[in-house]
Amino acid sequence: MLSKDLQVLLLALVTLAGGIWLDARAWPWSQPVVDLWAWAALAWILWRGDRAERLRLLLCVAVATAGECFLGFVWRLYEYRLGNLPLFVPPGHALVYAAGFRLRKFVPAVAPVFLSMALAPICAVGAIRGYDTQSPLWYLLLVFFLCRRDRHLYAAMFLLALAVESYGTSLGGWRYFAQEHWFGLRTVTRPPLWTGTFYCTLDALVIGIAGIWQSRPPVQQPFAALRELP
Repeated sequence: MLSKDLQVLLLALVTLAGGIWLDARAWPWSQPVVDLWAWAALAWILWRGDRAERLRLLLCVAVATAGECFLGFVWRLYEYRLGNLPLFVPPGHALVYAAGFRLRKFVPAVAPVFLSMALAPICAVGAIRGYDTQSPLWYLLLVFFLCRRDRHLYAAMFLLALAVESYGTSLGGWRYFAQEHWFGLRTVTRPPLWTGTFYCTLDALVIGIAGIWQSRPPVQQPFAALRELP
């Protein structure tokens, strides 16, 4: 019998791999089926999870939806194959979070340092030669996350997200623009190496908001004090 964590991890990974592939087939029914599949998978994980995980996953859906609208429709860094925001994307981000949260246990202690050192020369060369002027900005943000207490989560999330992004763009599910429209910063890789930083930022927001929510004082029920009187 598989443990609950392994069940969640397998469900999340199979849904991401199968759903992205099916949507990229571009059959008329592909995207609706993937939408239902992703939401059903998330509902099952929410049902099996504890209260803290439910809060984080629901926050992940909300923050990811806002982030997708900003990055895709306002900043125009990328676009999906139909020019829309597919309904499977918000729960998909929650599935990535659920998988990354469990994969963090297998991240070696040296992984955050190794990841920072490995990406530094790649970003530096791209910036100096002018073909990837976006990387230094996102690299600095990634280093910030990799220096935090939960650095193993961010290392796992960066690598998992980069794998998901590479898979999705290679199948044609979405594409990144070579030059962003606000500052004219360029990138050449498909997907950009720094896409995992988006997911790290999402996780940091989710963890921060969840911490604030859980630390708030309990709401006093009306007439609670009267009920305690003898």
